[in-house]
Amino acid sequence: MSPRSRIRTLMNEAGTVLKEPHVATHERLLVILKRLGLPDSIIDKYPHEISGGQARRVAIVRALLMKPSIHADEPTAGLDVSVQGDLLNLLQDIRRVQNITLVVISHNLAVIWLIAENAVVMRAGRVVEIGEAASLFQSPRDAYTRELLAAWPSVHPLGRSG
Repeated sequence: MSPRSRIRTLMNEAGTVLKEPHVATHERLLVILKRLGLPDSIIDKYPHEISGGQARRVAIVRALLMKPSIHADEPTAGLDVSVQGDLLNLLQDIRRVQNITLVVISHNLAVIWLIAENAVVMRAGRVVEIGEAASLFQSPRDAYTRELLAAWPSVHPLGRSG
């Protein structure tokens, strides 16, 4: 984000690139801001006037305004849990409404568990396993995939185990 421009100006650039009326861009912007828990007033601020978490969400908003086929690299990194959930729900909604493929790269197994239909497990830049996400989580074939899943923390009710 340019530190010299208000967030509104940065967002309007998406409409300009898409040759979309600013009114239409602004309407989409307000919907996305709300879904990501950002106040409408944030668009009148400069990037240095917002927190790091807000800046990350603003960057996501700007990317979504471009109506992309979505490729998200660690989309939930640095966001609190409630915002992570809102973002993942928004990405799922966009995927469903626009009928696009959503490619998410994440080290967070919970993210993959929640949103992926298919998954690819990589180690040192090489694919070690690929398939339906539910199958990978329930019956991993590769030893590395089993190691990853074994390292995934389990949550148990207080006073209970296993």
